[in-house]
Amino acid sequence: MTKERRGKSADSSLQLPEKPAVKTEDSASFKKLFRYAVGFDYFLIIAGVLLGLAQGGLNSANGMIFRHLTDALIEGQVLWDAGKFDYDTFEYNSLIAIQNYAMFGGGVFVLGFLSMCCWHTLSTRQINIIRNKYFESVLRQDMAWFDKNQTGALTTKMSEGMDRIKDGMGDKLGVLPSFLAQFVGGMIVAFYLSWKMTLVILCFVPLFFGPMAICSKIISTITPHEQKIHSSAGAVAEEVIGGIRTVIAFNGQNREVERYGGLLSKLTKLGTKKAWLTSLGMSFVMLAMFVSMAVSFYFGTTLVINGEISPGTTFAVFWAVIGGTFAVGQAAPQIGVILGAKSAAAPIFEIIDREPLIDSQSSEGVRLNTVRGEVEYHDIHFRYPSRPDAPILRGVSLKIQPGTHVALVGHSGCGKSTLVSLLLRYYDQEKGKVTIDGVDVSTVNIESLRNLVGVVSQEPALFADSIENNLRLGRENISEEEMIRVCKAANAHDFVMKLPQGYKSRIGDGGVQLSGGQKQRIAIARALARDPKILLLDEATSALDTESESIVQAALEKAGAGRTTISIAHRLSTIKGADCIYVFEKGLIVESGTHEQLMGMKGHYAQLVKAQEIEKEKDIDVKQEKGKIDRKKMFFNKWKLSVAFSTTSLNKIEQDIDDLEASEPLLWQCVMFMFLCIIFLSIQSFLQEEASEEKADPSSLWTIIQYAREEWCMLIFGVLLSIVRGMTFPMFSIIYGQMFNSLSTGTDEDKLNGARMNAIYFTLIGCSAFISTFISGYLFGRAGEFITRRMRISLFTNIVTQDGEYFDQIEHSPGRLTTRLASDAPNIRAAIDQRLADVLQAASSIIAAIIIAFTYGPLMAPIGILTAGTLVTIQTLVAKYLKQKGQKDAVKAEEPARLATEAIEQHKTVAYLTRERHFVAEFIKGMEGPYKRTIIRGVIQSMTYSLHLSYVFFNFAAAYRYGVWLVYVNQATPYIVFQVIEALNVASMSLISFGTYFPEYVRARLSAGLLFKMLNLTPSIDSLSDEGKKPMLKGEIKFAMTNFAYPARKEHLVLRNMDFVAKPGQTVALVGPSGCGKSTTIQLVERFYDPSRGAVLFDGMNAKDINVKHLRSQIALVGQEPTLFNYSIRENIAYGCPDATEHQIEAAARLANAHAFITSLPAGYDTIVGERGGQLSGGQKQRVAIARAVILNPKILLLDEATSALDTESEKIVQEALEKAREGRTCLVIAHRLSSIQNSDVIVVCKDGRVIERGTHQELLSERGLYAGLIERQKLD
Repeated sequence: MTKERRGKSADSSLQLPEKPAVKTEDSASFKKLFRYAVGFDYFLIIAGVLLGLAQGGLNSANGMIFRHLTDALIEGQVLWDAGKFDYDTFEYNSLIAIQNYAMFGGGVFVLGFLSMCCWHTLSTRQINIIRNKYFESVLRQDMAWFDKNQTGALTTKMSEGMDRIKDGMGDKLGVLPSFLAQFVGGMIVAFYLSWKMTLVILCFVPLFFGPMAICSKIISTITPHEQKIHSSAGAVAEEVIGGIRTVIAFNGQNREVERYGGLLSKLTKLGTKKAWLTSLGMSFVMLAMFVSMAVSFYFGTTLVINGEISPGTTFAVFWAVIGGTFAVGQAAPQIGVILGAKSAAAPIFEIIDREPLIDSQSSEGVRLNTVRGEVEYHDIHFRYPSRPDAPILRGVSLKIQPGTHVALVGHSGCGKSTLVSLLLRYYDQEKGKVTIDGVDVSTVNIESLRNLVGVVSQEPALFADSIENNLRLGRENISEEEMIRVCKAANAHDFVMKLPQGYKSRIGDGGVQLSGGQKQRIAIARALARDPKILLLDEATSALDTESESIVQAALEKAGAGRTTISIAHRLSTIKGADCIYVFEKGLIVESGTHEQLMGMKGHYAQLVKAQEIEKEKDIDVKQEKGKIDRKKMFFNKWKLSVAFSTTSLNKIEQDIDDLEASEPLLWQCVMFMFLCIIFLSIQSFLQEEASEEKADPSSLWTIIQYAREEWCMLIFGVLLSIVRGMTFPMFSIIYGQMFNSLSTGTDEDKLNGARMNAIYFTLIGCSAFISTFISGYLFGRAGEFITRRMRISLFTNIVTQDGEYFDQIEHSPGRLTTRLASDAPNIRAAIDQRLADVLQAASSIIAAIIIAFTYGPLMAPIGILTAGTLVTIQTLVAKYLKQKGQKDAVKAEEPARLATEAIEQHKTVAYLTRERHFVAEFIKGMEGPYKRTIIRGVIQSMTYSLHLSYVFFNFAAAYRYGVWLVYVNQATPYIVFQVIEALNVASMSLISFGTYFPEYVRARLSAGLLFKMLNLTPSIDSLSDEGKKPMLKGEIKFAMTNFAYPARKEHLVLRNMDFVAKPGQTVALVGPSGCGKSTTIQLVERFYDPSRGAVLFDGMNAKDINVKHLRSQIALVGQEPTLFNYSIRENIAYGCPDATEHQIEAAARLANAHAFITSLPAGYDTIVGERGGQLSGGQKQRVAIARAVILNPKILLLDEATSALDTESEKIVQEALEKAREGRTCLVIAHRLSSIQNSDVIVVCKDGRVIERGTHQELLSERGLYAGLIERQKLD
């Protein structure tokens, strides 16, 4: 009863099924952040917290030790001045404190090292799990979710989002317990020594925490907006790099750079605002610290005068409080990073937690073991969730008997492919049901269901791996013999064996190293490898040449024996043998029957067939002699361009062969064969290998600063103010030393006057620190944001400027390039923003302190410099090691990152192959090495961190021991020892902040090295160059003895002396088997590549002499697999012509037969097409692409299978439109559907990279050659 009511409700309302909306959180809680922690992780957390607290506690004990030491020094100075100095007593009292410093320093080093090891290990373990879970969850999602989420944004979260989370749950979080313990411990020590003085200092606590808390709160509201824009920028980069050839063809580089730059400008504004707030908070901390010193030291002096505390206690309370407040100041920036991590984690955990409506990883559902293959659709109604106002199927019912072949035909967007999607359960229908052998597919286990089905889609998706591994995605345990068998069945074996490494040949990102037809055949072989019970062919042979198509079609028919086959086709010759053909119109079945039955009806189907009829050979006298002479002249015309023989000798040989042909036909054929061999050997002798890859030098800080020329003004002011800021503590040390001196000598009145003046000086130093900290921090933060934006734009611009060779290389796959943009460019900011300000402050502090130290005690100063030098030396050595390891690890981590990006981009292919677990397992396996090496690097970074923590203790122990010896040999007084050591020590405290950001600095240099190497890559064909001639073309295209091999496979010639001419205004069609070089000619015309020999000429000018951008502005391309961008339909049509008027856009759409379907959409021309045009059907995308081409009014129109995805009705209309559009312009057409090119002025037949036939349709039919054979195979009658 419940089921009936639910079904009735669904039928009446026709609402799309949805899961209850989950409230999106802006920030993840700490509990959620560590949700994957297990026993060992909890141990690391507890150990890290306890060790951090212990380390912070030991740090706070510094005040107690220092009180004992200063009391000994002051007492010694008093006795020294009075002439009653006793060295033994002085040494005894001093050494107790010195020994405590050494022991406590060792404790701080060990505790800090172990604590940070815990946090580094914890964060690495957790982020590894989160990254794996996220990747697994993304691949688990249903298609409705992918329709609304851009893959670029998803991959950005996997790189930059994970980095942010790791920062916030690792060392940045780990230092907080230490800072907390240091603050609390410092307060306890201070209260113990003098509660009155401590209370005075605590009155200033609101000044410490108030401004910082307000700034942190505002920053936490900015971070989520920043994350969204980061994701959008990543999506744009992914989309543009993925469709780079379309961008280049339409000169869209500057437009995309502006789009990407616009998003980065928003990021820069938010980042600058964050820098302003962070600097403001830090400057208030500095002001509050020095003002509190002024008041507390004055008050402490009064307590000394009143006899309530000793002079040493005054300093001890000061150190206890300053240590605590300094810890708070250091903790504040880390809080911002932690808040950023929580904000970054929220959307990632939301994806991980999302339970898809159709869960491909679920173990629930019926598993069909024995399947006959009966498929039935019962009254199907459907609308895509992303377009709920546009009904696709409106009550479709059909039944497919087991083992039969059924074909679905009709115009684009009528619902054919949607039926396939419903059978695979990419979506669930609103009403009705789909059954297999009477079992509702909604009750069948998803993996079991999809394993029953083999799919070959309209746009085959292959992965950047070997052909062998691509086939194994169909069936993992396929044997080598079975692999060869399915490839032979798909007519792929022969071309695979011609590749350099056969089945082990890598095919590049998306199979870029293969032609469209070759990719399709590999996809067919992959489907056959599954031995499916049901075979779905969604335009499976659309990209194949006629010869291959007939062989593959026969193979598919043979493979279809005993299994149910559902074909979707626009090329009707491929489905005329189907057992039943269903004709669709506007989401309904309007006709059904066999080919003969439907032809007899003379309805919709008959009209579709008529539109695809090919003109038969006319009964005209075409002399065979003319054909022979033409072919012979064609042969010698090619040969005359060769450098192998002179023109004179060729003419003599040609005359001799004329005589041979007349007398000895067999001998003529032998001579021709010999010449072919000579040509082949001559071509081989001219091939050369290019130079080996250049290796870029490692980057340095100076290289980064040189790149920042535009920000030098800000940086110079920032540097000057950082130097002023760095002088803060050395100047303080002088006043501090004067306090020591005044407390050890003079009357009570002198002590009070000295304390009063010192309070004024402290306040002035605080005001100076406030101004310099705020302005320098803001300037460096602003400069860092500007440099990051410029670096990203420069890198993005450099990427879109590259030629085809660049994108063929596996290291330049879209996944790797977007990772560089998302992660490495922002990393450089660490070397130039607030972190650099901290380094400069530390440097100026040390230099000033050294000057002060040598001024007061030249014999005492070297020991402080020696300890600081030791620290810097160790730091430099560790930095060098980390950089070398980091470079190696970054390269090794690129491959799993590329794999993840590719899997997310091709999620639909991954889904129907049910290989989600495979890709997750491969990703996890690939990340094992980088994961282990990251843990090792974390241990080494922990050592540098602990060295900084313990530096003050070890420095005091060594320096004061040396100072005691100098006092013994009468080379220094206790005051000089105190003044020199404190000057150096107080200044060197800033080295601790330098150490905190040291890992980021190492990462910045590493990222800079990788990016500057990329920026130095200069393309051989610069798409944005202004060089070259800028003629207005008439439209003549000539291939003059053109040879070409793809740079990635230089030994494999694709074009071999390609030679043909397309005169202005002519339509020239290129036909032939897949892989014969047809699409390669298009790429040479567009100058994605240059010929390796010969030339491509435009109006007699070498393409290399013409400005590339100008040349492409007069050429329009409609490719075999159209790439649309995530704009509106209006913006996509006007992509190459941004200034187009509304009238021009609509006119172009009408010409491409797109206006009707566009206006039928709810948002019309403002409809967003989705990522890669995913919201439109294949035919709709193709028509928008055609409109995008014709709106340019080009001199040359390139149509690479431009109508392959169109239904017959649309194709006929578009073909007429294209014929009209071809008037007055040169048109180069590539087509496998020969009916679309039969009216061409010249048809050039290619095979193995050569022209073997040319002429009109009728002339080629009369020759009875390859073309005639292709025509024969495509006849429908």
